[in-house]
Amino acid sequence: MRRQNLLLAVSIVIAALLAFTQLGFDSANAQSAPAGDSEAPAEPAADVEPAAPAAPAADPPTQPAAGDSKAEAAAVRLMCEAALKKDPAWRAELRNSMRAAVHQEDANLMMTNKKHVVAAYTVLWVLTVVFLVLMFGRQRKLTAEIASLRDDLEKAIKDD
Repeated sequence: MRRQNLLLAVSIVIAALLAFTQLGFDSANAQSAPAGDSEAPAEPAADVEPAAPAAPAADPPTQPAAGDSKAEAAAVRLMCEAALKKDPAWRAELRNSMRAAVHQEDANLMMTNKKHVVAAYTVLWVLTVVFLVLMFGRQRKLTAEIASLRDDLEKAIKDD
């Protein structure tokens, strides 16, 4: 009876392991939809206060010489940062519009690395099954030893 239970438990664990492994590798190979195909437009953040009246415009940074792309990029960045500081509503709108793209990029990265996660779970399940099989074997040996000791004790009692 115990052997049947052991075989049943091992077969269930192996079947679950195979199903889990097969599902993990099939879904890892599936192509995900590109960002923005099924995304709903982002709602403005509720935690951002309404835009304050526009403050007088500060002087924009000085324009760099033509052809200096790093200096141009830095100047444009400074102008954008200044504009974002002035208009919290625009900052919230920009953050929300970027949220879906960042989420999709992270999801694609996770799907790419999913095979490693499935492999790790497979190793853990195999180790668990091996541990259970070893414990069942040890339990059988201990049960046999207890039975042997009982027999020896009964023989010793009869001999007296």
